[in-house]
Amino acid sequence: MLSSMRYIREDLMVTAYAAYMAELLDKSTEEKQSNPYLFELFRQSLDYLNEGYDAEVLTYIFEMKMLQVIGLRPELSSCANCGSQEGRFAFSVRENGLLCHRCVHIDPYHFPLSPAAVKLLRLFYFFDLSRLGSINVKPQTKKELRTAIFLYYDEYSGLYLKSRKFLSQMEEMQKLLGEKKADD
Repeated sequence: MLSSMRYIREDLMVTAYAAYMAELLDKSTEEKQSNPYLFELFRQSLDYLNEGYDAEVLTYIFEMKMLQVIGLRPELSSCANCGSQEGRFAFSVRENGLLCHRCVHIDPYHFPLSPAAVKLLRLFYFFDLSRLGSINVKPQTKKELRTAIFLYYDEYSGLYLKSRKFLSQMEEMQKLLGEKKADD
């Protein structure tokens, strides 16, 4: 059954997220190559957007799923240096994934992640999107996810997406409008 995706069409911010996902999919795949998995991933993502799920978080999930498609496999199961699976972790673009608290010194540009952000990065990369339940992610955790994912894509993907720049501008505008409303 076809859907008009009314919610996506009526909300400019959600439309921007959907456009970003579409461009990421387009730039990450070969033309005229059929891929049922990617079709289903994109369709499910749009369906969830249309149902009013958190567009920002859905985009992070989509980005993490697309890493596998473009051949990128960050180390998210354990420390990229020593293999430890315990303790606090930071994200290291240079080391291609997580670094445990004992190994963070090897990358002076690492950035700390909360346990929630580590858990979500792992979850978004490995879980089946069709099993998605309710989404409730704190703003600080979203910021951590955004930083990790954007820096990783910038370093390794080789993709330049115009829609990402537009999306970032929309998010900044939304923040400014939110701050202005709070001042009123």
